[in-house]
Amino acid sequence: MSARLIFREGGPECLEQARACNEMMLVVWAQFSGSGEVPGEGYPNEVFLPVLLEKADAGGARHHLRDAVEGALHFLSYRQAPEA
Repeated sequence: MSARLIFREGGPECLEQARACNEMMLVVWAQFSGSGEVPGEGYPNEVFLPVLLEKADAGGARHHLRDAVEGALHFLSYRQAPEA
């Protein structure tokens, strides 16, 4: 979603932010597609978030990472809320 907003907003930094969002997406897909049984699949848990921050900071896209994490946490809390 963030990449779509980047291109709509425009601006000189939009290409770098879009690249950063793409890199973060690749890190997330590698993390969740890796079973952990094959070397090179995903990242060790202790470096997963630092790698995401590094990718975000490289393209000035930390606010997009924050929005994505907050959205995911909100979704998870909504799904886990007890039914009334």
